[in-house]
Amino acid sequence: MKIEHDPVGQKFLIDDGKFYGILAYTEINGNLDVHFIDATDERVKEGIIRSAFEYARNAGVKIISSAREVDTFVEKHPEYEELVEK
Repeated sequence: MKIEHDPVGQKFLIDDGKFYGILAYTEINGNLDVHFIDATDERVKEGIIRSAFEYARNAGVKIISSAREVDTFVEKHPEYEELVEK
């Protein structure tokens, strides 16, 4: 399952014919305001959210949570909490 980041379209995407997932964000002051997530199943959803967090970590930016799925993910994976803009 390969997740692609499209910084121009401001989204993370997987679509391999079997699995589909999209995470859309808006860049605000360099941070990623995640406002839409859709996926074929929970495993894909979690993978695409994890990809956004790993991108944020590597880029030195924060995630702004405007989608409840992000909050749920961070509750299950507190190691990413430091990347959430409060």
